[in-house]
Amino acid sequence: MSNDQQRGDKTLYDTTERIIENNQVHLRGKMVTGFSFSHELLGEGFYTAQVTVDRLSEVTDTIPIMVSERLIDVTQDYIGKYVEIRGQFRSYNQYNEEHNRLILHVFATKMEILEEEDYPINKIYLDGYICIPASFIWGALGYLGIRWGNRFAIIVFKMLPLFLMKILVLVLLGVLVVDILGSYLLLRGKGKNLSRWEATNEGLDKVSNKLGSAISRWVGKRIQKAYPKAMELIRKEEESEKGKVFAAGCGFYKIVLLFFVGAFLGDITETIFCRITAGVWMSRSSVVWGPFSIVWGLAIALVTAMLYKYKDKSDSFLFIIGTLLGGAYEYLCSVFTEIVFGKVFWDYSEIPFNLGGRINLLYCFFWGIAAVVWFKKIYPYISAWIEKIPMLTGKMLTWFLIIFMVCNVAVSCMALVRYDERGKGVVAENSIQKWADEHYDDAKMEKIYPNAKATE
Repeated sequence: MSNDQQRGDKTLYDTTERIIENNQVHLRGKMVTGFSFSHELLGEGFYTAQVTVDRLSEVTDTIPIMVSERLIDVTQDYIGKYVEIRGQFRSYNQYNEEHNRLILHVFATKMEILEEEDYPINKIYLDGYICIPASFIWGALGYLGIRWGNRFAIIVFKMLPLFLMKILVLVLLGVLVVDILGSYLLLRGKGKNLSRWEATNEGLDKVSNKLGSAISRWVGKRIQKAYPKAMELIRKEEESEKGKVFAAGCGFYKIVLLFFVGAFLGDITETIFCRITAGVWMSRSSVVWGPFSIVWGLAIALVTAMLYKYKDKSDSFLFIIGTLLGGAYEYLCSVFTEIVFGKVFWDYSEIPFNLGGRINLLYCFFWGIAAVVWFKKIYPYISAWIEKIPMLTGKMLTWFLIIFMVCNVAVSCMALVRYDERGKGVVAENSIQKWADEHYDDAKMEKIYPNAKATE
């Protein structure tokens, strides 16, 4: 093979196997095994070997590598020689008759035999999401979705006209087919008029982005532009670690603390409102421990997350958006609590311009006014107060409140479910039901939730 051909092959290989910026591996070590054939892909053979890298602690790491036959002469004996490798960290499942095994290795894109021993290097740069906690959350959400979400979705779908549902399903199926076909052709690089498919795919992406933003702008951006968002979060986290500002901007810690502030203030506001209008002190709490209204807390957190970029817009804009979002949010909360807990926590049937007793026009206007007052008057002061909290204290406080509220909601759900079961004559059979009957009997539940009515 001529030098020009070798350089051409190497250039082609470097071009086709360009390292992705967020996955880089650089190591120097000693070859301890020869190359063993792994697999063949499109006429190109891939071989595995092992390299040892010494640590400063005198512990040796044995690292599996995978190399293309085009990169190095795999027939030669390199055992005992020192090598420098650049590549990517990869994984694959190795299957056999009994089970499968996850294999982790370094996929070499550049490999050089060193003439003499050089200082050891074992560096891996990965930029992405480590989602073990998120996986647990998605697992829990999946369980809840299967347990209650299907029933809720079916009820919502039944509210829509059959003709409209058929049209919607057909449109979504058509979009799905076009998206799958276009993605397949683009990945294979085959087919006529690929540019047209690219344009179609871009058009679908734009539509998807718009729909995602309409539902939840911050969720849409996180899904569609995850990497830039991750970089922004990393930058904010680095600034926070340096002790500059706790919960700067509209990040995780700020939203969590705003939830608790909104839940507390909402409960107090509703309690005072009932006192003025009805002449009685009445519990408006959503949970069994403490004066917290989950509806208000979630409303404050969600509206802040979704409208944060528009907080400086006109009062009329915030009023209209707050009215629409608040009405939709209250309606969904009413349906959700009725389906899950079998209770109606509020009924506006006697108020004019109501929709199924779940929302009414007057209270929707209140949501709009609340949005204006929140962003223009209250939020700047609360945000500034939160950012004055010391870094360590703020993080510890946030996670303590999260754990507290998770336990609070769990106990409240058990108590409400058992409250509904007692109303239907269900006898306590297990320890959880007996515990709920002992600590949260009907008298106590009626005190905490005085407006709760059983559904027919």
